[in-house]
Amino acid sequence: MRPGKGRPQCHIQDCLASFVQKEELEETEFYQCTQCHSRQKSTKKLWMTSLPPVLCLHLKRFRFTNMFRTKIDIHVQFPITGLDMSPFLFATEDTQQDGYQNCYDLAAVIVHHGSGVSSGHYTAYACSQVAGTWFHFNDSTVSEVTTEQVASCKAYILFYVRRQSPANLDNTGDELIDIES
Repeated sequence: MRPGKGRPQCHIQDCLASFVQKEELEETEFYQCTQCHSRQKSTKKLWMTSLPPVLCLHLKRFRFTNMFRTKIDIHVQFPITGLDMSPFLFATEDTQQDGYQNCYDLAAVIVHHGSGVSSGHYTAYACSQVAGTWFHFNDSTVSEVTTEQVASCKAYILFYVRRQSPANLDNTGDELIDIES
């Protein structure tokens, strides 16, 4: 079944936008004015000022309410290539250098199977940088999969690698280590 067909879904861009959106604080979290010492209505906003070479996005898959923990079973769509993080960065000269600095390609995905926090099973998908082929890792079994299979999984943790600009690419094939010898 295609992602989203007949089941709830959202896009990773929606999750990121929600993460950095301005939030009104509860009354118990109001800021206290240093001038008049009264508690003021307050907001907070998270910004990213720089991005790492490997971007790890941990999706909230569990909801804790009172005494219960439930799994959030919504399919989150995510790009295999070209995740643009520019809209989520605090704009500075450093963050606007070139489009490659803020663009990422998927390298691996961890998936949680099961319904609870204290139970379940983890599998992973990873892309061979050499061959550009995706593999599914499930305990002692490794199988080749399509990008469509990766895109349709219910990701728990996504690992993206910063895309290198053409000027920074070198002939990496000459630098590969032969692990069989």
